[in-house]
Amino acid sequence: MYKRGGRSVSIAPLGRAVVAGALVLATMSFGVLLTSAGPAGAITPGSISGKVTAAAGGGNLQGICVNVSAAGGGPFGGTATTASDGTYTVSGLASGNYDVSFDSQGFCPNGVAANYVTQWWNDQPSQSTATTVVVSAPNNTPNINAAMVAGGSISGKVTAAAGGGNLQG
Repeated sequence: MYKRGGRSVSIAPLGRAVVAGALVLATMSFGVLLTSAGPAGAITPGSISGKVTAAAGGGNLQGICVNVSAAGGGPFGGTATTASDGTYTVSGLASGNYDVSFDSQGFCPNGVAANYVTQWWNDQPSQSTATTVVVSAPNNTPNINAAMVAGGSISGKVTAAAGGGNLQG
């Protein structure tokens, strides 16, 4: 308490507020430090990497979507898009068994729509026949490569059943 202009003024509430604020700040800072450090014994995630090429000619394929999910139709694990040299890495994977698919529909970040047949690792046509890829964190599982087969195409002319005239639209 101190005197100001003949009045007694208490600084205790101000002092308590400053101390309380300092305690809150210290607690928040300590929490951030604990969060940043991660839990004791935390394991660094693993990854899957490889290269995607065209089956005909072997050229590198850029913009192919590589999708990883837990083996047997489990939850989504991650995605990557192939670079200009055809390489990719899917990071942030826990230890476990995964299915890896390669598609050219362009629905991943930086994906490019192209005419290649979707496949699963080891030249498999579906997830039910996919060869499982094993990840042992924190290691990278390399050489999960794919050679994409070009898709087919259909062309023709649409005509009217009556009279055979060309149809538009």
